[in-house]
Amino acid sequence: MADIAAALSALAPGAAFSVRGSRIVWRDEAIAQPSDAAIAAQMATLRAGLPLEQLRREVEEKIRQSDRAADEDFADAREKHVWLKYRKALRSLPATTQNPGIDSDGTLTGVTWPDLATMVANDGDDEEAMANAAFKEGDDLTTRLLVWLWAHVAFLEGRVAVRNKTEAEQRAMMLKAFASRRGE
Repeated sequence: MADIAAALSALAPGAAFSVRGSRIVWRDEAIAQPSDAAIAAQMATLRAGLPLEQLRREVEEKIRQSDRAADEDFADAREKHVWLKYRKALRSLPATTQNPGIDSDGTLTGVTWPDLATMVANDGDDEEAMANAAFKEGDDLTTRLLVWLWAHVAFLEGRVAVRNKTEAEQRAMMLKAFASRRGE
């Protein structure tokens, strides 16, 4: 809960004071004591920020709990892809949550948490992203080999011409082919 001491610390950083109940004992002669109105306004500002602070703490905890899925050694590419989408959705919550609040029990309200089960059920909707998750980003040799392989397989099968395509276009073609073949 936002209290008088926190408000005073925000209004007069470094000032010497103590608070006993609702009574302020100001000990700093160099810094003027803020007015009661300024203290009340600062306490209201601090209270308004509490839900967002709590949201950030809860998001950080949920991300920490899912750290194993972000490891390079995570075996299942599909499962890793879903976990990474879940973590991304968690990270976006502080920016996308409109009016978080805290109820009388101290529970965060007004937050729509991402549902991992729904993300697993809807995972087939994002085939290109799944294909991207199938190999490590930044592994240029692997990327080039896969681009070459898929683009040329498609070319040999007569489905698409790859001449004069940039590497990015070839990679996009490979990702599309990879995603479509995964369902076969």
